Amino acid sequence: MVNPRLNSHKLVIPSSLYYRRTKIPKEWLDVIKDANFSILASGRTGSGKDSITTFVVNLDQALRRTVIVLDTKMEYPCAIFTQQDVVLRNLLIKHGLVGRGYKTVLWIPYVEGLEKNEHFQELISYHHPNLEIRPFRIRIADFTSEDSYNMSLSKTHLQAMARKDMLIGQTKMLNEAREEMGRRMGFDDFDLQEDGCGWEYLDFEEITTNRKINVISTFFMFKNTITATSYMIGLLNDFLSIGKSINRVRGKDELFTVVIPEVEIILPRGVKSLDQTVNTLKFSMRTGLKLMRSFGIRFRMNLQNLSALDPDMVSQSMPFAGRTWNPKDLNMLKIFGLSKKDCLMISRSRIGQFRDVIHGKDFSAVPLSHKAREMEYFVTMMRNYYSDPSLFLFETENYFLSEILDYEPLFWEGKPLTVPEYNRRVGAWLEQHEPRGVLPIDYGIGEDAEGMDDHIENMEARAS
Repeated sequence: MVNPRLNSHKLVIPSSLYYRRTKIPKEWLDVIKDANFSILASGRTGSGKDSITTFVVNLDQALRRTVIVLDTKMEYPCAIFTQQDVVLRNLLIKHGLVGRGYKTVLWIPYVEGLEKNEHFQELISYHHPNLEIRPFRIRIADFTSEDSYNMSLSKTHLQAMARKDMLIGQTKMLNEAREEMGRRMGFDDFDLQEDGCGWEYLDFEEITTNRKINVISTFFMFKNTITATSYMIGLLNDFLSIGKSINRVRGKDELFTVVIPEVEIILPRGVKSLDQTVNTLKFSMRTGLKLMRSFGIRFRMNLQNLSALDPDMVSQSMPFAGRTWNPKDLNMLKIFGLSKKDCLMISRSRIGQFRDVIHGKDFSAVPLSHKAREMEYFVTMMRNYYSDPSLFLFETENYFLSEILDYEPLFWEGKPLTVPEYNRRVGAWLEQHEPRGVLPIDYGIGEDAEGMDDHIENMEARAS
């Protein structure tokens, strides 16, 4: 099917230039303001909580804050594109706004065997002017907090604090097995990086100060859900430590935000092997929320069931309630003074409408950038982009708007382009970039990841 845009009389201009002439509606900002607080958006599937979260991310970028997204499903890299959802596009235009893209870094933990994954291989072969794809591992010595490494491996207090030569018996064997699991998770106690290996070691200083949207995705680690969750727990703890200025005193302009979609995934209940670690992380997060003004970190969290979190965490955040029919969630909202009538109105909220439960205001907002829709995989979007870049333009009454921020290499004379010429220039830019390659990592251990997990569980059972 021929793309009708190729024959359109409308010209293409950069959205970032057009965006300077627009202004966010006052009613959208009356509640969010400068977002210098931690936000918790709740609501059932389809309530629009990800749209609110993405809008706040857009606002953070406008305020020059670095954003870090702990994205298990790899949905937030779509922020490189202008808004593609038809309903949301129409709402933006109705309010005199347009879509735009943002500079985004996709960080992918590079674990052993990932180079054989077809999905991963296809993904790293793609390029986009707004996107960096950076496979990474972590040097244990680079963690800001020793707790971060130990929490990722669910070590006991004794294993974490004692010297290795002091451990004996099952405790020693279990500790060695956990450290082996750590190497498979991408934690190295010595440098394995080679020239041309295709991956790097994570620089915590860079990821918290680069002013971009940094998406850390454990999508390819979900062969084992507990391992992926433990990995995210360790990273989140380290970002908390950095926000507390443990490693160095951070300036007021170095505030960064951490986005946790579906936060109950990182703070699971009823997973016995993670109980101790999750409780420690919850304590750290509550401390961060209570002493927020002393820290250089703010949270943007969302979840389906508000009652899945501790009431203390909810009360220390700015809660925004979307449509929900869960009686436990509605009862929890009553701690903020909401009446039965208020809760009934929340249960009947339209999609995208949220209640600021602290100030008793209803509001809605629409993100400028895209966030993946149901069953919309990022690799598929990149595949379509390579096929026809004009599919991702944002159409207004008079123009098509390009999401590309560094537009000078494409709009050479600073003049609008026809759609076919735009496609030709973007295609030429893409052809200049060679597909990436990664070298395998082999520790020479016969057991696979699942076998290692079974081995650890058996050792835990014997030790207990």
